[in-house]
Amino acid sequence: MRALLPLSEAPGTATTMPWQTINGLYKVEVIHHLGPWKSRAAVEMATLEWVHWYNHHRLLGPLGYTPPAEAEANYQAQLLQQATKAA
Repeated sequence: MRALLPLSEAPGTATTMPWQTINGLYKVEVIHHLGPWKSRAAVEMATLEWVHWYNHHRLLGPLGYTPPAEAEANYQAQLLQQATKAA
């Protein structure tokens, strides 16, 4: 008999998969690769650096091989330009 899990814990559900993916990537690239850690502050600094890289330097294919932060800025500028033309 299979145990029933809450939706938030059921493997493969839409609510858990994106976070499982990014958490796994974070653990592999930061926690396991750069450890062992001397302090909590060292983990926090490495996490901040990784998040900055992930948002500002990682090239994302579906966004035309641009970093997510740049793609978001371009999108917001496009929306502003469209709103200005419509006004």
